[in-house]
Amino acid sequence: WGIQFQSPWFIGFMVLVMLIFSASLFGLFEFRLPSAMTTRLATHGGNGMAGHFWQGAFATLLATPCSAPFLGTAVAVALTASFPVLWGLFLALGVGMSLPWLFVALRPGLAQRLPRPGRWMNGLRHVLGVMMLGSAIWLATLLLPHLGYATGSPVKERVVWQPLSEQAIQDALAQHKRVFIDVTAEWCITCKVNKYNVLQREEIQDALQQPDVVALRGDWTLPADDITNFLKKRGQVAVPFNQIYGPGLPQGQSLPTLLTRDAVLQTLRDAKGVTP
Repeated sequence: WGIQFQSPWFIGFMVLVMLIFSASLFGLFEFRLPSAMTTRLATHGGNGMAGHFWQGAFATLLATPCSAPFLGTAVAVALTASFPVLWGLFLALGVGMSLPWLFVALRPGLAQRLPRPGRWMNGLRHVLGVMMLGSAIWLATLLLPHLGYATGSPVKERVVWQPLSEQAIQDALAQHKRVFIDVTAEWCITCKVNKYNVLQREEIQDALQQPDVVALRGDWTLPADDITNFLKKRGQVAVPFNQIYGPGLPQGQSLPTLLTRDAVLQTLRDAKGVTP
C-alpha cells in the first residue's frame, strides 16, 4: 500500500500521527483513561475463538510498520499470483506471526524470562520517541516533491536516464540496443537501497554507459497513469521494478526486487545476445 504515499494528504496525516505519538512518548501529554475502561479494554474478547482472532488481528496491524518493508514484496506477489500461491503465502505469514505465541504456549517458562516492568521502560520510551520523531521527519521530506522542491541524490550519477515509455523500448530494440528499466519512487525504501548499494556502484555505472545501452527511468513518486499501466502490463503492483531488454532478451527479463551487482551485470550480458 506504499502507493498511498503519492497523496500529500495521506503523508501529512501520517506526519501528524507520528508527531503526536512522539510527543506522547516524550511525556509532553498523556491520555489517562478511567480504571474501569482500562480493565474492560484489557479483558475485552475473553478467551474464546473470536477473542483470540481479534487479538491476533490487532497484533498484526500494530506490527505492520515493522514488517511491511520485509513482507511488502510477498504481499504484492500474492495479490497477482494464482489462488493456491496466494493462500500459501498468507498461510506462511500467519504461521510466522503466531510462532512467538506458540513457543510460549509450548514452553510457558519462557514467559518468566521476559523483562519485568521497571525504570528501564522510561529510558526505552525516550528512545522510541526519538525513533518516532525521526520517522516523522523522514515522512515530511516526502512532501517536498508535492511542494515543487527538487530531491536529487547527493551522489552524482554519470548515467543519463531517459523517460520511460513503451515507444522508447521499441525504438532501442529496433536499433539492436539493450534497455535497462528502473521504476522507482522517493517514498520507496527498497528503491533507495538498490540505488545506493547497486545502481551507483562504479561497475554498474560503467555498464549502463555503454554505447549500446539505453537507461530508462520511471518516477512513481507522484501519481502517473502511464507508469501505473506500464507496471500492470507486466503483472506488477509495486516498486522497485527493474527489467532488461535486448537482442538476447527481446521479451525482457525482470530482475529481483533486491538488486545485486552480479544479477544486473549477468542479465545485461545475456541481453546482448550473440553478435552476428
